[in-house]
Amino acid sequence: MLTRRAQAAPVRYGFGPAQAQLGFAVAVFGLFDIPGRFERFQGELLLDLTHSWADPWAGPWAAPERTRLTVEMDMASARMADADHTARLRGPDFFDTAQFPRARFTSQSARRVAADRLSLEGLLEMRGQMRPLAVDLRLGDRRRGEAGDSLGLEAASRLSRSAYGMMADRALLGDAVRLSLSLRVAAPPG
Repeated sequence: MLTRRAQAAPVRYGFGPAQAQLGFAVAVFGLFDIPGRFERFQGELLLDLTHSWADPWAGPWAAPERTRLTVEMDMASARMADADHTARLRGPDFFDTAQFPRARFTSQSARRVAADRLSLEGLLEMRGQMRPLAVDLRLGDRRRGEAGDSLGLEAASRLSRSAYGMMADRALLGDAVRLSLSLRVAAPPG
């Protein structure tokens, strides 16, 4: 069983599609969401996981302010269930991947808002514009396995597509786009 221990520095976790899922969804007529996902992305999560597995209410973050998240997306890897929607999403009305092939989120600060939740404040650069973005990071399930212990983490946010110049189909599609990141990281030995 892992026990609380001193940790000199936060642990860096690199991730990509093999360890995580990065998705988005937008409302259609306010009735239902159409989801999509990114097939190519890379990220880094910096966590201080000084934590007692014996006491799940102790919270996973000894120093939440040291938590950082960076995610870079290959915008041409965005996929939706319908091939025509995917092609339109990549075109000039939305992601404009020919001119803006990448987007990047970089957190700049973090604060604990609950024992199992942090709020990350950072900047999202997309379509040549940089805007503030708040991300909710939650501790998910804990698993013990033959390969070692792991933690699930869920990140969620919401952005305004019009703030990034994506104005097409405003009568059809909502302005708010929900972003989600699910990942699993190995718990440090201890």
